[in-house]
Amino acid sequence: MALHARALFVRGLELAPGALAEQFFKHASFASDDATWEDWADGQGAMAMQDAMASGRYAAVVFMDVSFHFDAFEEALGPALVQFASAGGALCFITGEGLQLCRVLKRIFNVPWEPSSYYRTTWTLDADAGDGGDFASAEVNSFSAKACSLAKVPPGERFYGTTPDSQTQSMVPTMHGRQVGERRDPESVLDDEDHDVCVAVRHVGNGGAVAYFGDVNCESATVKLVEAFLKRRTQRSDVLTAAEFEQVVEEKARGNALIGSGDPTGAAEAYQQALGVYGERAGASGDQADERVAVGSNLAEAMLRLERWAEAEKAARDVLQLRPGHAKSTLRLARALHSRSDASAAKEVLRNSSELDGNTAARALLREVNATLRAQRGAFSSGFASAIGRDADAGESTSQAVGEAAAWASGLRTAERYEWLVDCYRMRVDDDYALGGCNLHGLYARSAGDPGNTITRDFLLFCVLCKQRGVCDGLQNWSWSTLLDMAVGLLPYAFEKSDANEKYGGENVFSAAMGGRSLRFTGELVYGTGVMGADVEDPLTDELREKTYDRLTAEALCEEVGGKEAWLRLATALGEGWFDEDDGWSDEGEDDDDEGWSDEGEY
Repeated sequence: MALHARALFVRGLELAPGALAEQFFKHASFASDDATWEDWADGQGAMAMQDAMASGRYAAVVFMDVSFHFDAFEEALGPALVQFASAGGALCFITGEGLQLCRVLKRIFNVPWEPSSYYRTTWTLDADAGDGGDFASAEVNSFSAKACSLAKVPPGERFYGTTPDSQTQSMVPTMHGRQVGERRDPESVLDDEDHDVCVAVRHVGNGGAVAYFGDVNCESATVKLVEAFLKRRTQRSDVLTAAEFEQVVEEKARGNALIGSGDPTGAAEAYQQALGVYGERAGASGDQADERVAVGSNLAEAMLRLERWAEAEKAARDVLQLRPGHAKSTLRLARALHSRSDASAAKEVLRNSSELDGNTAARALLREVNATLRAQRGAFSSGFASAIGRDADAGESTSQAVGEAAAWASGLRTAERYEWLVDCYRMRVDDDYALGGCNLHGLYARSAGDPGNTITRDFLLFCVLCKQRGVCDGLQNWSWSTLLDMAVGLLPYAFEKSDANEKYGGENVFSAAMGGRSLRFTGELVYGTGVMGADVEDPLTDELREKTYDRLTAEALCEEVGGKEAWLRLATALGEGWFDEDDGWSDEGEDDDDEGWSDEGEY
C-alpha cells in the first residue's frame, strides 16, 4: 500500500515572522541547512523518514497531508515516532482529518484524547495553559478556525479550546450560533472542565512532545503557533551541525588509533577535543548521542591506562548520567574505584549492574575486588571462621563449633528435611536482601529484572555448597533429585524470618549452640559467611559461583547433586531455560572483547 505523507524535518529555526507560513502554503523546498521538505511516497519514502528520524540530525518533525492510508502510516512509522519523541524530539501533526488522526495518536502514544467534533468557532488560550508555554512567543490569545476538535484532553495538555460561551461560526444560518462551549466531566479527566480543544500537546519520554493542530485549513494563526512551538523546542537543541559531528568522528578515530598504538596520553587529548565539540550538549538521538557515549567511555579507558583514577571515574560517571547501565562505562567505573582503594564501592557497582551479567572481564574484576576485601577484612574472616570451625584460607570444613554440619536434620522426617533445607536457602536469599546491603540473587534478582541470575543457577550453587560443606553427609535415603522435585513448589515464593517463626515456631541463629537447629546458622555454614559479612566473599563460594556461569562446569556440578535431567526439570518448572535458552544461562553473553577494539570503535 502506498504511503503518502509530507514531512518537514527541523534542526533549528531562524526564520523571520511569516516565513514558515510561506513554506506551508507554497510547499516549496528549503534551501538552508536548517530545514528540508521531502514529499515521499511508497515504501522507499517511509524508509527515508525512518532513517531521518533515527539519524540524530533533527530536533523536530512536522507532518502534513497524512490524510490517506492512516493504517499504513502507523505501521510504517509508529515505532520510529515513539523512539524519536521518547529521546526528546518534537512532533507536530497538521491535517484535515484530525478525527481519524486522533485515533492513530491514541494507539501510538497512548494519549487519552478522543475525537470530538468538526466546526468553526473562536478557539481561546486555555486557562490551564498559563502564558501559553510552547506557544507564548506567537502572542495568539484566540483565533477563528474550522477544526477537528478533541475531547478528554487532560489539564496541562490543553492549549486552545472553547470557552463556556463559544458558538459555531458559519455563513449557513442553520449552522451558525450553535452552543459548543459545554463543560463535561468524563471519568478520564480529573476535573469538571473537560471541553473541546483544537491545539493539544502531550509530553513524551525525555523532553519530547507530540503536538496536535486540528485546524483543517492551516490558518495563519495556526502557522504562527507551529512556528512558536518549533522555535521553543529547538532553541536548546542538543543537535550538532553536520560539520561539528564530522569533527567529533574524526577526533574519536584519532583517539582510537592513538590508544591502539600505545599512546593513551594522545588518545585522551583527542577524546577531550571531541567532547569539547559537544560542550553541554548530549547530541541528538541516534548516532550523535551514541558517539557522545562512546567517546566518553573511551576517555575513561584512556585515563585508566594513565592511572589517573579520579579522572577515569568522572568520565565513566558522566557517561552513566547520559546512559544508565552502559556496560563498558560501568566496568570502567568499577575499575577506577577499585584502583582508588574503594573496593566496597567497586563491588557495589558490579553487583548492581545486570548489564554485566556473564561478562568475563567483570567476573575477573569481581574476583580481584573480593580478594582485596578479604585482605582488608582478614580479621573478620578469621574471627568468623573460628566461630564456625573452618579454615578461612582453605575454605574447607574442619571441626564444627556446634556438632556436625548435618546436625540440623536431627529429629526431622525425610520429607521434612527436604523442605527445611529449601527454606534455609529461601531465608538466606531474603536475609541477603534485607540485611546484606540489598544483595540480590535468586528469586529477588529475577524479580528485579536480572535475566542472568536465575533461581535455578542460584539454587544449584547452594546445593553444591551443601554437598561440599558436608551439610547433608550421613543422612539416610537422601536424594537430591527428590529435593529438587519438592523445591518446585517453594522456590517461586519469598520466605522471611516471620515466615520461619510461623512455620517452625521460631528462628534464632543461636539455637544451634543449644542443641537445636537454625535456618540462618545452617545458611552461614553453607555459604561460609554471615549475612552481615556478605561483602567478604568466601573463596569456595566464589569459585563455585563462577562455575555456574559456564555450561560445561555447571553441568558437571549438576551431576554432583541430582543430575542434569533433574535440574532441567526444575528449570522448566520455574519457567527458566537452560544454557541454550534466552534467559541469561548463556556462555555467549559477554560484552565486546575487552582486550581490543569493538566494531563500533569503542574500547
